[in-house]
Formats: sequence, structure tokens, C-alpha cells
Amino acid sequence: MAKLAAGSKRTSHPPKAVQGYKTLGGHNPETSALHNLLAAQGVVRPDGEKYSEALLLGIGGGLDFGYFAFETPRGNHLVLGTRHRWADLTPGFLEGIGTRLKLDLDVKETTNDRGASNLLVNVVRTQGRAAICWVDLASLPWHFLPPELKKYVVHAVAVFGLDEDAAVALVDDRAQGPFLVGVEELGDARAAIPGLKNRLLSVNEVVSKPDLKAAILEGIALMVEANRNPANKSFGLAGIEKWSELVASPKDKKGWPSLFAPGPGLVEAAVAGYNWLELMSGGGALRPLYAQFLDEAAVLAKKPKLAKVAEEYRKIAVLWSDFAQALLPEEVTRFKYLREALNKKHKAIAQGAASMSDAEKATKEVASTRKTAGDRPFTDAEAKAYYAGLRARLKVLFEA
Repeated sequence: MAKLAAGSKRTSHPPKAVQGYKTLGGHNPETSALHNLLAAQGVVRPDGEKYSEALLLGIGGGLDFGYFAFETPRGNHLVLGTRHRWADLTPGFLEGIGTRLKLDLDVKETTNDRGASNLLVNVVRTQGRAAICWVDLASLPWHFLPPELKKYVVHAVAVFGLDEDAAVALVDDRAQGPFLVGVEELGDARAAIPGLKNRLLSVNEVVSKPDLKAAILEGIALMVEANRNPANKSFGLAGIEKWSELVASPKDKKGWPSLFAPGPGLVEAAVAGYNWLELMSGGGALRPLYAQFLDEAAVLAKKPKLAKVAEEYRKIAVLWSDFAQALLPEEVTRFKYLREALNKKHKAIAQGAASMSDAEKATKEVASTRKTAGDRPFTDAEAKAYYAGLRARLKVLFEA
């Protein structure tokens, strides 16, 4: 049995997983959690095959892009989005998938913490079903994130088991194994961002078959519209263009030379960008998973031209991965070591609670290499070349 997350206490026998639930890993928090819930409950496509995470992503609206840089009392931070409706505090993304696939999704919200716990117990213990919970990412102990990031980043996990006292939960967070965490600590993570209202989603029995071709085509149309006509200039293609304009602008106060100047600030932005684009998305800013969707869609929707589009997205995925690596470039030794430490930490977390000692060790290595990188800032000439290189890559991505 996996070990409890740091700081949690076990008060009874280990939690028992709901019947049929398996931690299958994943890429995006929402789509991987829904994928694993559907698999556990035996929900399949009209042809009897299992839904893939890629198909769920595409039907949900696929890809997007979002760029946000914000200031806190302890420094400036960067948040990037790669999925359709990624910044939406509502459950609209998953509800959209549910509507198009004729899934009976049960969404519950409450501002009462005790009520939130009761809702979780009812679904997982009484009904014997897993539930998706929206949480504050930095409040989850296995991510080992700094406290100043708490209440800023929305995340989602699946809860698929509780112990006899409903004091300890089994949590699926895109890893190959489970995480164990105290229900009270999980409750704090659920309540940390008030706008989430302790949201919980479960899947009821499915009673009708969807029009899979229509669902696929609607998902593609949503993605095209969102990227071409974003809600504001921080989203879609406009968001990539905005970033390209700011990343090397010495005059704009929101430009990287000012907001993320050489030293600890720039290291913070580089680490965040690498995390969002390469680690938190499963690689390539989620583009490889979307390419997989297009391959499936080409067959299921009888649109063979989509397979050619999939190849283009694989090329774009490589560009995003190359850009992520350029944030922590190989030729800058202190940045290279930092990137390697981040990869070690991510690999350990992806194994689940059984590898938490490795994750904690890697986190310390990240902190050490991060400090080294921050203590040795670029010279003015090196910084100018670094920012200009990022801008050139972003312009290529905008045109891709």
C-alpha cells in the first residue's frame, strides 16, 4: 500500500478503492480523471471500445493557449494554459464533454466545508463511485510547491477510495499509482479557492448512445472558434502573439526584461513555463495528445484528411517542446541542471505515493539548482540574446 502524503495521519485501516478503478496515468487533469472514471464504470463508445483521454480532450474543445503573468508580495509568477476553457472556474469543460457524449454527470457544489465532506463520502463510500474534485494545486502535498502559490492555480483530481473512518482518501492525480492524503487536508485543498465551491463531479449510469461523429466535429469547431476569436488577447493565437511581443520588450513594464529580470525572477518564469508546457501537459503543450485525437477522429468521423492535420500538430508539438527546453537551455549549464532536476521530480511524482521519497529528494535538488541559477544572472548581453531567442521561437509558433 502506498504511503500517506507528508503531514497526513492514518486513523484506521487503509482505504479501499472503489470497484474497478485503476490509476492509468494521464496528461491533462480533467480529461485524465474523467477517462479513468469512465473506464472504472464501464462506460464505452457506441462501438463498444473504451474512450481514450485523447478523444475526450478533442470532444471537449481540444486545445487553447493562455498567457498570464501576475505579481504577488513574494514575487512575480507565470501561468500558461494549453486546454480549451482552461481558465474557467466553472465545470463547463467537462459538462460540455458530458453533453456531447450524453453522459449523465452529477455536479455538486457547496460553500459549507462539512457539507463538502459529506458529499464526497456519499459518492465514494455510499454509492461506490469515484469522484472528480477541483482543488488548489499548491495545497496538494505531493507536488511540493511553495506556499506563495496557494489559491492561484486550479487543479482537478479523482478520489476513488476512503477508509472506514472517512479520514484518509485515495487520490488519482495522473500518476501510475495512488496518493494517500487525509480527508481534512484534501478538504483544505478543495476549499482554498472559494470560486470552486468545493466542487465534486461523478458519473451516473449512461442511458443513451451519443452521435460520436457529431460530438467530434463539434469539439473541433469549438477549438477553431476559441483560437481564432478568443475572449481577450491573453488567449488563443492572440495570447501567443502577446507573449512574443512582451518577452523581449525592454520598454513595456509587463515585458520580461522588467517583470522577469535576470536573476531569481527570470529563473521563476523559466521554471514555470517549462512546467506548464512540458511537464503539466504531458509534453509539447498537450499537442501530441490532440494529434492522437485527430488520428482517432479521422476514422470515427470518417474524415481521413484529419490524419494529415494530426501530422501537422505533431510538428507543432515538437516546436513547443523545443521552446520549453529553450527556457532552460542546454548550453547554460546551471539551467540545464535545473531542468534535469525538474524532470526527476516530475518522474517521481508520476509514479504515485510509492515514490514520494524520490520526489522529495528531487524537490530539494530543484531548490538547490534553482538558487544557483538565480544567484548567477545573465549579463546584459546574455539576457538580451535569451529574450530575443524566445521571441523568435514564439513568432514561429504563432505562424505554425
